Amino acid sequence: MTADRIVTGSLGWTHADWDNDYYPEDLPEDWRLDYYSHHFQFILMQTNEWLHVSPRDIEQWLDDVNDAFEFFLAIQPEAINSTSIKQIAIIKAGLGGRLQGLVILNAKSTLPESVIQPLSALTTVYLDTDLLTDLPAGTNPCWRNEREVSDCVIGFIPPPITKDMRAMRAHIESFLQQCQAQRLYLVYEGQAPSTKAMQDAQVIIQLLT
Repeated sequence: MTADRIVTGSLGWTHADWDNDYYPEDLPEDWRLDYYSHHFQFILMQTNEWLHVSPRDIEQWLDDVNDAFEFFLAIQPEAINSTSIKQIAIIKAGLGGRLQGLVILNAKSTLPESVIQPLSALTTVYLDTDLLTDLPAGTNPCWRNEREVSDCVIGFIPPPITKDMRAMRAHIESFLQQCQAQRLYLVYEGQAPSTKAMQDAQVIIQLLT
């Protein structure tokens, strides 16, 4: 295995608590994605970061990041409608193969095929849900440490885990053991994901792989 088998990224890059903490004080706001992409290899964009962007904004994203950087979109089930689906189509047209998928967060009930079909026609759909025995056709499960899944690509690490290096290492080991895909994405979530923990995880991953 190589270190590139599993990469770290965050849920969103526009966090108020990153101002003057992760992002330098004098860094212009529109340079933040560029700065982020020098440290991490993918982003799971929050809905408010992509729902109202224009094709020109999407072109700027591609100009800001390196050729290997990858994008995922996050959305809550209740935000799926004709407007968001049209916007996903615009983003897909702009990013092409750099858009790796759509992650539906916190799905508490089964989503009907009429919801999933137009999304899966645009990109790969990942479902963050505990309803693993009743996944809709055209969706893929997301990994969390309490879930027994093996055919996953995306995993989540919650904020409490990031405060303990040993716990974080155990979390990453479990992700690697359960999920056998050639490319794995570990998402750090929370109001302001710890960029230090994300970077520490990269060191752990190098040791494990």
